Amino acid sequence: MSILIMSSLVLLIVSFFQCGGQELFRNPGMEDANIEAVYGHAWGYTMERVSQSHNGSFAVKLSGRTATWMGLGQDVTYKQNTPYSVHAYIKQLNNNTKLWQGYSFSASYQWTADNNDKYYTDYARHSFGTVSEGWFKLGGDFVTPSKPWHVAHLYIQGPDPGIEFLVDDISLKEIPTDTQWEVSAQQSIEKIRKTNFTLSVSVDDNFDPLHVELEIILRKHEFAFGSVVEDQYMLNPDYKIYQNLFYEFFNWATVGGYKWHYNRPPKYTDYDLSVNVTEELLRQGLHVRGHNMFWGVPQYTPDWIRQLTPDELRKVIHDRIVMMTNITYGLLDHWDVNNELLHGQEYEEVVRDPNYSQEIYREVHARDPKPKLFLNEYDVVAEGAATDDYVNQGNAFKAANCGLYGLGVQSHFRENVEPNPSLLKYRLDKLATTGLPLWITELTTENADENKRADWFEAALTSYFSHPSVEGIIFWGFWDHGGTTPEGALVNGNAYYINAAGHRYLNLTKTIWSTNIKTTLTSKSLQLNLRGYYGDYDVIIRYRGKAVQTQHFSLYKLGQDRTFQISVQGNGDEIVLPTGRPTYAPVHHVHHVTHDHTETVGYMGATGSGTNQLTCTTRYSGLSAVGDDKTTDVSCNAGEIMTGCSSVTKDGLSFRDGEHFMMNGGTAVCRAVNAWRSSAPVQAMARCCRRTGLECTYMKAGPSGHGREDQIEVTCPRNTLPLGCTSYTYFGSMDGSFATNVSCIAQNDGIQEVYVYGACCHAPSLHCSVRKSTYGGIKQGETSEVACGSGETLVSCSVYSEDGQTAGAIPHDNNTCQAVNGLDRYAGEVPVTAVAVCCK
Repeated sequence: MSILIMSSLVLLIVSFFQCGGQELFRNPGMEDANIEAVYGHAWGYTMERVSQSHNGSFAVKLSGRTATWMGLGQDVTYKQNTPYSVHAYIKQLNNNTKLWQGYSFSASYQWTADNNDKYYTDYARHSFGTVSEGWFKLGGDFVTPSKPWHVAHLYIQGPDPGIEFLVDDISLKEIPTDTQWEVSAQQSIEKIRKTNFTLSVSVDDNFDPLHVELEIILRKHEFAFGSVVEDQYMLNPDYKIYQNLFYEFFNWATVGGYKWHYNRPPKYTDYDLSVNVTEELLRQGLHVRGHNMFWGVPQYTPDWIRQLTPDELRKVIHDRIVMMTNITYGLLDHWDVNNELLHGQEYEEVVRDPNYSQEIYREVHARDPKPKLFLNEYDVVAEGAATDDYVNQGNAFKAANCGLYGLGVQSHFRENVEPNPSLLKYRLDKLATTGLPLWITELTTENADENKRADWFEAALTSYFSHPSVEGIIFWGFWDHGGTTPEGALVNGNAYYINAAGHRYLNLTKTIWSTNIKTTLTSKSLQLNLRGYYGDYDVIIRYRGKAVQTQHFSLYKLGQDRTFQISVQGNGDEIVLPTGRPTYAPVHHVHHVTHDHTETVGYMGATGSGTNQLTCTTRYSGLSAVGDDKTTDVSCNAGEIMTGCSSVTKDGLSFRDGEHFMMNGGTAVCRAVNAWRSSAPVQAMARCCRRTGLECTYMKAGPSGHGREDQIEVTCPRNTLPLGCTSYTYFGSMDGSFATNVSCIAQNDGIQEVYVYGACCHAPSLHCSVRKSTYGGIKQGETSEVACGSGETLVSCSVYSEDGQTAGAIPHDNNTCQAVNGLDRYAGEVPVTAVAVCCK
C-alpha cells in the first residue's frame, strides 16, 4: 500500500473519531425542500424553509408558536446505552419583555405502542437566547437509556409563545468510546503533574557519605485535593478524629457556611463560626474556598428580595458584598460568587440587567483582590446538557473582564451511574476552550457496594487529575455523618471506618500519585537528578540508619527553581521525627445529661369500674405523608390509658423525627413525625392499657445539649413510674430513648438536639421492670427483640442505639418489643436495642 493511501486512511480514521462518525439526522442542513417528510407536520404553528441560513442555502423558520414545546424535531434511530452528541444552530428573530429565552434540545421516549407511555428529558440547553446574539449553537451530549424504547423523538423547544426563530445545521452523532483512556490518562499525568529536579548535595567532613541515606518525600501536593467541611465539627473537641482525618486526606477545604439563603441584612449576620473555621484551616496549612456569597436560584435566594425595586436590590447586594469581604478579607483563596447562575438569574430579573452578575464579580474583586473568583455549576461534566451553555457563559464573563478566574465544575454524578471517562474528557475539553482554569468543586458518586464506589471514584479522579486544565478536585463531603451519604462516603460510621473507596483515594494520592525516593550517597558532593510530583517535600537525612537531619523544599509548577541545595551537616545526633495525627481512636461514649425545660404536657386517669388485672393492646395510626415534618396520630379508646408511644418508618430506613406524647381535648395522643430525606411514611403505635386506678402524667424536657451523644432526661414525679419514653428531634436523626427506674432519657445522634417525653404513671400495687434486648444484626432492616417475663404485660416499647440510625420500635400484643435497624452498621458501631417496660 502506498504511503499516500496509508496517510489518507489514517486521516479518514482520525476524522471519523473526531467528528463522531455518521450523521444520524436526515436533512440536517435543511437543503431538502420536503421539510415535512423529515420533520413532520407543524401542528398549530408555521414551519417554512427560508434563505436566511447559517450554512448552505436554507434554514427553517418557526413562527406562529402558541406553546413552548412547539419546535421542529424528528424520530431517530440509535443504540441503547450509547453516548451521542447533538446540536443545532438557532437564530432568534424577536424578543418579548423577558431578558432572554431558554432553548433545549429535548427527547421523548415512547416505551411501548401506547402513545401515553412516554418519558421526556433534555439533552442540550441554551439559557440566554436573544435577538442580539445572532446565530448561536444549542449543543450537548447524552447517553441513551439502557431500557428499550418503541419510538425516540428529538426536538427543539423552550422559547415563550410568540417567539420566532430559525434552525439550521442540526447534528446527531455517536461519540466514540476511548478504550485506551487509562493509558492516555497516565501518560498525561506523567507529563503535566511531574517534573525533573535536581538535589545538589554536600556532605560535611565528619560524615562518611557511604553511610548517608536521603529519603525524599512528597508531603503535600501542589495540586488541590479537598472537601467541603462541616463547620460544626471542625472546632468541636468531640470530633477530633474527624478533624485529623480531614487533615490527613486533604490540603484544601470548602467552607460552605457563608450562604445568604437564611439571612437578611441590614442586621449583622453571625458568620463567626465559618470565619473561625476558616482561620483554623489556615493555621493547619490548608487553602480555603468560600461557598457561596450569592445563589441566584429562586429557592436559595431570600424571598423578600423579589419585593425590592432595582435600586433597593443593588443597595442590598452592595451591602452584603461589603460585609462578606470585610469579614473574610485576605482569608479566602477562592470565592464561589454567584452559585449556579445557569439555573437561576434572580438578581438579573429584579434589576432588569442581563449582565448584573458581572457587576457583582467586579465589585467583589475590587474589594478583596486575593481570592480567585469562580462561577460554579452542576451537570456540565457529570452530565452533558449544560456543557456548551457553560462554555458560552464562561466566555462572556471572560470577555467582560469582571474578575472571573475559573469555572467551578460541581461533578455530582447521578446515584448508581458509573462515571464515563470518555465523556468526562469530551466535556472537559469543551470547557477548556474558554482558556479558564477548571476546578472540580463538589465531587460525589454513589454506590452501596464500596468496592464499586472505589472503582468509580478512581475513574473520575484519574480523568480529572490527568486533564491539563483541571487545577483541583474538591469532594462534597467524605464522612457519611457530615456532608455526604453512606453510599457516597469515603469514611463511614461513628467509629470512622475508612471504606474501600477511602483506601483507594488514599492509595492514589499518597502512593501512586506521590513521590518517595530513597538513595544512598556515593561522594561528599554530587548532583541527584530526580523526577517527582509538584508540591512540598521533606528530605530526611539518615546516618548509619538513624535520622539526624531534615530539610524542606517546594517544587511548584510556576516556580523557576528546579535545583535545591541539601547540606548534610551537624554532629550526627539522632533526632525524633514528627508523627502524624491519629486517625483512629476507641469510641468512648460520654454522655452529658441535662434536664432543661421540664414541663407537664397533660394528664389522664382511668374512668369507670376497671379491673385489677393489667391489660394492654396496641393501637395503630394511619400512614403519614412522605416528607419533612409530615405527621400521623393515634389515640386510645375510651376507658384506656396511653402508656407507650412508638413509631416506625415503613421502609425500614432511619429518616424520621421520632414520636411524642401530646394532648388533644384532654385525650392523650401519640404522634409520629416524618423527616427530610424520607422515602416512605411513618406510622405511630400507642400502647393502650386498662387497670383500676391507672393514671398517667405526660411530661417532656429539652432540648438536649449540642455535644456528641448528649442526653436529655425527664424525671418522673414521686410515686410514679416511667412507663413510656419517646425521643423527638427536628433533624431526622437521633439515638432513641429508654426508661430507667425513675426517668426517661433521650439521646442525640451527633450534635443535633433532641427532646424527651415520658408517661409517668401510677396504679395501686403496680410493679414494673425495664428489659433490654441483646444487639440485633448490623444490616438495615434487621431487628432485635425483647419479651416481657411470665405474668408481665408490655406497657411501652422504644428503640435505642449509641450510634443512632434507628428505624423505630414496634410493640406487639404478645408482649414483645421489636427494634428496627435503620441503616447498615460499620466496624465499631453498635446495633439497635429494643427497650421494653413490662408491668404486673
